[in-house]
Amino acid sequence: MKKIHGIIYSMLSSAAFGLTPIWTKDACSRGTNSMTVLFFRVLITAIILLLYFFIKKVDFKINKKQFFSLLFLGVIGYASTTICLFLSYNYVSSGLATTLHFVYPAVVTILMVLIYKEKIHLGKILSLIFSVVGVYCLIYTKNIQINPKGVFLAIISGVFYSIYIIGVDKGEVKEMNVLVSTFYVTLISAICIFIFGEFTVGIKLEISYYIAIDSLCIAIISTLLALVAFMKGIKIIGSSNASILSTFEPIVSVILGIIILKEEITFSIVIGTILIIFSVLVLTITERVKQKVQINI
Repeated sequence: MKKIHGIIYSMLSSAAFGLTPIWTKDACSRGTNSMTVLFFRVLITAIILLLYFFIKKVDFKINKKQFFSLLFLGVIGYASTTICLFLSYNYVSSGLATTLHFVYPAVVTILMVLIYKEKIHLGKILSLIFSVVGVYCLIYTKNIQINPKGVFLAIISGVFYSIYIIGVDKGEVKEMNVLVSTFYVTLISAICIFIFGEFTVGIKLEISYYIAIDSLCIAIISTLLALVAFMKGIKIIGSSNASILSTFEPIVSVILGIIILKEEITFSIVIGTILIIFSVLVLTITERVKQKVQINI
């Protein structure tokens, strides 16, 4: 499959993930908490996939190796990532937490070079720099409150997500049906998040009509669609490229925040948006040139 398809999948995933804060904020404003939203997000996704498997008679059996790989991705990868990120919001602003969380494109790129000897070219380096600086500009505010615990949780969430991304790219999951692997990852994550939530803030099982709608939107668009597209993107263009392109996510969040939540537009937001778009263009052009050279060879 062409590299451009992987780029499209990765950016589609980023856009879908970027919608999460809008629905989460709305649900929390109606009386629930973020951990409950997080739980229903992955649980509903798993239920939808399970129903799809039964209707379409999809074989979703897995072997022992695949089970342990998916268990690792579900617990250490996805569940730990989201729990740490949501917990960091209690100590630092969501903007700072998001900025620190986006260390993962750099971590993924470094680990792929060190462990898997992946070749890194100038285009990827420039794209990574533009994307990281762009994310910082997007989320930058003058009154940033630094709390060591919040900073640690946000950074460690990015590290966990890096592990998840590389696990999808290099583990047993890579050869699996994307929907089947997504089902197990979300199911395992739901169990982990429910246990953690019950021992901390509590999971509110009684939800209103509007919270249910928010939860469904997050599950279908910002989880199911986003995860499937991201996994497809990783399979086509690799983990480091997909993680760099995922920095398109905060652009969607910021733009929708301005349109829907009437948040302020600033000069740094404009600069950040331009830098991230430029990073995507640099990576896209570089990958297309590389693909043409390989074809000619």
